Amino acid sequence: MSLLLVGINHKTAPVALLEKLAIAQADLTKALHQLASYEHVLEGVILSTCNRVEVYADVSRFHGGSLDLRNFLAEFRHLAPEDFVDHLYTYHDDAALRHLFRVASGIDSMVIGESGAGKSMTGAAVIGLIEPPGRIAGGEIRLRGRRIDDLPPEA
Repeated sequence: MSLLLVGINHKTAPVALLEKLAIAQADLTKALHQLASYEHVLEGVILSTCNRVEVYADVSRFHGGSLDLRNFLAEFRHLAPEDFVDHLYTYHDDAALRHLFRVASGIDSMVIGESGAGKSMTGAAVIGLIEPPGRIAGGEIRLRGRRIDDLPPEA
């Protein structure tokens, strides 16, 4: 088992392509179920913002997992892989973790220090770690009826 990241962002692709690959919050549950159905994917997280789409997964095999993540993006967004594969980047194990922390901290953002990706990552982690009543509803992340995806930093 190993951590694998396949992604595309504002540095590697034009905005028009990012928009085609973006996964709305309201579609994340369906996307995660589809991602989990691939042979080499043991579990995964999807980070989709206006500037990036990244799929992090625990995979049983590197090459098979890499192909599964690429195919997931193509099939879920109804695109041919050749339309975007030249814009993808792949990180494995330690490199994937380093990238994750750069994104979460805002270092790897269009505007250094912006918190949008960090909030999206927190939301993905929350939804992935807790059982209901945590849920995504209409593009909002709610826990016990309270919206948690737009809380101020001091919360």
